[in-house]
Parts: sequence; structure tokens; C-alpha cells
Amino acid sequence: MVDALRQRAIGNRDMTYADSMALAYQNALVNTSVAIDDNMLAKTTEAIAGARRVFLFGTNVTRLACEELGNNITLLGMPANSYTNPGDIEVHSRLVDKDNVFIMMSNNLFVTEMFDALTALSDVEVPVIGITNYDSSRLNELLYAKFLVYSKMYYGSTKYPVNPVFPFLFLSDVIFGRLSESNPAYMEMWMKANSLVTKDTFLYDSYL
Repeated sequence: MVDALRQRAIGNRDMTYADSMALAYQNALVNTSVAIDDNMLAKTTEAIAGARRVFLFGTNVTRLACEELGNNITLLGMPANSYTNPGDIEVHSRLVDKDNVFIMMSNNLFVTEMFDALTALSDVEVPVIGITNYDSSRLNELLYAKFLVYSKMYYGSTKYPVNPVFPFLFLSDVIFGRLSESNPAYMEMWMKANSLVTKDTFLYDSYL
């Protein structure tokens, strides 16, 4: 299917609106992928694996990715909590154990609630992993690890409305996938959890 889509794009023929949208999503995915540093990814998964608890902070745009990654980390047997309410973020960025790891997702980590939390966490010197699409040299001083995701806002406009959470979901899956493969015990936990979700007895009509 991907090859067929590429052929249509090269010939600029028989391209449907859905095809063009698919290419826009593919562009977002590829631009996010090429920006991922593998050493930074390894550093990130090592920090998560060694944490007593993982806290994830997100905004309205990144809420889904934040909660999804938090749920997946929990399925590996590691405590994780996701917060997207500014009040919760403020509280939990100040009640900190040095064995904790924090993951912050936002289009811009300089929005008030995120930057205030980031500043508070930097004073405690705990690992903070930032996922954003707005880069700044200031973030290098505050973050343990940094990942940049694609955004049409910062990497050029497009007439096709790529959902802004999509690159965050992709990067969340990359981090989770690398983490789950880093330890056979994590993979075993994930496979057990996955089998429970896909059992026929679990798929009630209300779930479907």
C-alpha cells in the first residue's frame, strides 16, 4: 500500500484526498523519526526502568499521548501517573522523590504550567524527559533528555490537517517499544497484559 501511494505521488496521478492526507501523516512520522537520537532514547529508557515511579505531564493537545504512555508503562509493572490538569501538575512537580522520573509533553514547554513545573523540578535535580516541537537552547539546561516532534506550526505549513497529537503518540510508542524490549521481564508482562485485552471473553459489546 505504501509503495502504491508513493507511485501515485511520483506520477501525481490518481491521488485522492485521502492519499494526500496519508502522505502528510507520513511526512510527520518521518520528520519525527529522523530527529530521534538513539543514544538519547537508550538514556531515556534506562532512566524510566530505574525509576521508583514515573510521572507524566501533558497539556490538552498531548493528553492522549501522555495517558497512553503512562498506561503502557504501568502494564510493564512500573508505577506511572499521568496529569494534564495545571493544578495537578503544579502539585506533583513539587512533591518529588529523587528516585522519580518525569516525562513532559507539550507543543511548547514554555507555557506557564509546564515551565513552572520544569523549573521546580530542575531545582530538585531529578531526570526530566521533554517531548516538544518547540526547541530552545534553554531546554538543554533543564532537561535530562529532549525529543523533538514534527509540527506544521514550526516545520512548515500544510493544507492537510495532521492531528497535532499524532507525532506525540508515535514517539510515545517508540519509547515504550524500546523500554519493553530492554528487559525480558517487561516483555513478558506486556504479552500477558495484551493477551488479557484481546481475549474474546473481554470484548463485550459495550467495549466494541
